[in-house]
Amino acid sequence: MKTVTIFFLVMMVQVLGYTQSNLSTTLSITSENEESICADVEITNNNNEEIKILGQNVRLFYDSKNLSIDNITLSEGTAPSSYSLEIISEESNLSKKGGAQLSFEDNLGYVNYNVNLDYDYLFDGLIHPTETLSVQSVCFNKKNKDVSIDAIVLAEDGITNKYSRAFTVIESAPTKQDLILPTTLTDLEYQEELASLNQ
Repeated sequence: MKTVTIFFLVMMVQVLGYTQSNLSTTLSITSENEESICADVEITNNNNEEIKILGQNVRLFYDSKNLSIDNITLSEGTAPSSYSLEIISEESNLSKKGGAQLSFEDNLGYVNYNVNLDYDYLFDGLIHPTETLSVQSVCFNKKNKDVSIDAIVLAEDGITNKYSRAFTVIESAPTKQDLILPTTLTDLEYQEELASLNQ
């Protein structure tokens, strides 16, 4: 049993070690008018192999003097049939001194949400090499009609680290990596695996 546990932990470290490998996250405007602005959170796979999104922890800063959050919804890439979204925290009108790393630091808004893989349907959350996938839509109400996408920023090292040391995290794994995990074996296969390890 100890060998199976150690093997499981080693394999999980290998999967989680792949977490941020050559993945980039960006915001892309999908609609804008005088009253609102919506942007997609997009993930680009810069790896040489297909990957599966296992989960995300997304952090956004925004200008709360000129914007207020309307809604956050799952997009095609993280379909509601497989994924769920949970808002962890939401703050507005924060004043942080970060050496003007963000131009709106006197009126910081902040939202942190998780996206979890609940049901592993085959094609949901797959990103092919060099492909960009829309994973969430974030919409804001405008308090000032002239505000732009520059007033919304994904938490990222070198851009928001003066305000928080936590950044957007993507958990993923290559789809062609063979993992032998006890949780994926039938009861009979699991018993056989245990028996062979104990010999």
